[in-house]
Amino acid sequence: MRSRREGPPPEIIGHRGAAAVAPENTAASFRAALAAGARWVELDVRLTSDGRPAVLHDATLERTTNGRGVVRETPWSAVGALDAGSWFSPSFSGERVLDLAAALRLLRPTTRVVVEMKTEREHDPALVDAVVAVAAASGGGDGLVLTSFEWRLLDGLAARLPAAEVA
Repeated sequence: MRSRREGPPPEIIGHRGAAAVAPENTAASFRAALAAGARWVELDVRLTSDGRPAVLHDATLERTTNGRGVVRETPWSAVGALDAGSWFSPSFSGERVLDLAAALRLLRPTTRVVVEMKTEREHDPALVDAVVAVAAASGGGDGLVLTSFEWRLLDGLAARLPAAEVA
C-alpha cells in the first residue's frame, strides 16, 4: 500500500510566467501564472545596448518578438516597442517586452521572483550592476532569487544585495 505524503502542498513555480498559456516573459504570462496560484515566478533578463535589463530569454529577438537582431545590440526604445505576443497567438498581439522594473512591480507584491541573468559573457559587470540597481530601487532583495548559468556573475552578489538569495 502506498503511503500518502504528509506536509504542505507543493509550491507552484511559473517558468517564464505561465508560458504554456501566454507568451513567455510577458505581463500576460506573469498574470496567468499568478491566476494559476504560482507562489514563485521565474523570468529571464538580458541587457539592451543602453544597459536596460529587458525581460527576454533569448540572445536574439526573432523567436519571441517581431524584431530582428541581438538584444545586446538594440536600444531599449526599440526593444520596448516590439510586439512580444503575436508569435504565440493573435489574441496576444500588442503584448510588449517588459523591463525588469516593470516585471518586479507586477510580481513582487504577491509572489517570489527568480531572476535569471542571461549573458554569453563569463564576466558581465554591467548586467549585474543593472539587476542590482533595479532590485534595490524596487524594494531590495527580499523575495528575490538571483541566478545565472555563468557562475562568475554570482561572485560578490550576496554582499551587494544581502536579502536576496543567490543560486
